[in-house]
Amino acid sequence: MENITRCGIVTAVNPGSVTVTFIRNEACSGCAAKNACGLSGGQPLSVEVKTDTPQNYRTGQNVTLEISVENALTAALWAYVLPLFLMLSVLAAFLTFGGSETAAATATLAVLPLYYALLYLFRRHFKPRIKIKLR
Repeated sequence: MENITRCGIVTAVNPGSVTVTFIRNEACSGCAAKNACGLSGGQPLSVEVKTDTPQNYRTGQNVTLEISVENALTAALWAYVLPLFLMLSVLAAFLTFGGSETAAATATLAVLPLYYALLYLFRRHFKPRIKIKLR
């Protein structure tokens, strides 16, 4: 499988990392949800990329970000698929064990902020698993 690439501009050079900003709109033009999505509309997105040679980059330099399809799918799994299954599981559990629909709906919606808060707290555990390369 090919890797996914995006062109971006170096916006900051830090010890051990480089911050790259890019506009993610190429894949969004044909998407039906582009108006509701936070990544569409030509809005800039910044990514901090770990590198052993930050001295090789300078602010304003054009670079290419590269991520393997496997890493992209893993990130999508953690960000979108698992929360969906968690919500459906909580909903099914409440309705199966005699909870009211209001309680089921409330618990289903309450589990999302909790999930994303835990994901945020453990981001240092997940960050090394998602490898983004600079070219």
